[in-house]
Amino acid sequence: MMMYYNFIILIVVSIAGSSGLPSVSLNTYPITDFDELIIDKKLSVKCGNTDYINLSKSQLYEIPKDLVKSDTIKSIFLRENKISEVHKDVFKNAPNLECVDLTQNRIMLNQLKIQHDRLKTLILDNQQSSETVDMSSNEIDYLVDSKAALPNLRTLSLRGASDISEHNLNFLVNAVPNLEIIYLSGSNLRFNHNISAYFPRLKRVYLDHTKSDFISIDNYGSVEELYLDNISFRYFFLDSQVTTLKTLSLSNCSLSHPTKFSLPLLKSLDLSRNEFSNINADLFQNMSNLENLNLGYNQLQEVPYLVYLNHLKQLSLNYNYITEFINMNMPNSLRVLSLKGNGITTIDKLAFSNLYQLQALDLSENQIQSLPDGWDESLQMLGHLNLRMNKFLNIQSMMIKYLPNLEEFYVKGNNFDSIDANSLQQLPNKCIVYTF
Repeated sequence: MMMYYNFIILIVVSIAGSSGLPSVSLNTYPITDFDELIIDKKLSVKCGNTDYINLSKSQLYEIPKDLVKSDTIKSIFLRENKISEVHKDVFKNAPNLECVDLTQNRIMLNQLKIQHDRLKTLILDNQQSSETVDMSSNEIDYLVDSKAALPNLRTLSLRGASDISEHNLNFLVNAVPNLEIIYLSGSNLRFNHNISAYFPRLKRVYLDHTKSDFISIDNYGSVEELYLDNISFRYFFLDSQVTTLKTLSLSNCSLSHPTKFSLPLLKSLDLSRNEFSNINADLFQNMSNLENLNLGYNQLQEVPYLVYLNHLKQLSLNYNYITEFINMNMPNSLRVLSLKGNGITTIDKLAFSNLYQLQALDLSENQIQSLPDGWDESLQMLGHLNLRMNKFLNIQSMMIKYLPNLEEFYVKGNNFDSIDANSLQQLPNKCIVYTF
């Protein structure tokens, strides 16, 4: 192993003194996770860490009446205490307060009496209820009328809530009339109807990890982003009247038969980690504005026909069962393509011939031994190429000749332990070859 390090160091020295050649990096460089790029889900919300007070883990049973008197405080952290009630005027002396984090306390919704004109974000995740209430019964009328008043609240997080139900969402209706984002992730909420009927201004809804195995989405009002990940659906229905959605996430939902949706404004769709073995050619035809599509971690054996998606920019087919990449089923609008972890052995010379706008290509963790001469001829815009963990015997077998804008090139984990400086002559001098 020491000989390998010495060899690479000699290569770097020789290249550094050679005009027009790229550099080889021994540093570990974070590999881009294209799945995260395709949809930035923002699965949790946090208060800002400037102009704040932090009283987390302070063994508080109640919020001190004169906790803060300041016109500058924007955030208050009260996480992991034993607070069971939030009184009406407890934050009145912080008129510019924007965020309160009460994660892991003992607050039930009927004890939420907070009133504040400027609060924008309230986090009530994972409350540890000190009493048992049967939320499925009809004897919960005491929750219907809220004493809270948060007219400018935009984000409410109730992740992991154990005392939430469709019935008692009425409790919050008048308290947060301008709510735009709601997190109900991991809650015990079970519902079949339209959550926007409670909060008509909602734009983003998180229902991932809930117990709802029956969801019928017939009209979601103004909702633009809907996250339903990690739910094992017994039934899922999306009516054609749902026309406002721009992001839909159905990752890890045990879906095996794709349903044809009519979502004309949809831009981002996540169907990863399901059980799809085949994608019908017309599945996405009523999603003409789709830009980001994640089909990773399914059971696909071939690249689906997507040519008609003229706006598609990012596509992930990670970890499927594709072994040959020989067709041209993708639109020429693509900027990012990931085929990582498929077991691909064969890449056709014309496989990427229409992808002249492609900027990032991930072919790592496959079984590729060589690439055909001219495979990269159309990839003039490519800046990121990942060929890690394949079966290449040397750099020459990668046949890179036509990548003038390549900046990041990853080659770790192939069947060679040295790089000849001459093999890098076809790479642009701004390119960095990452060997670790």
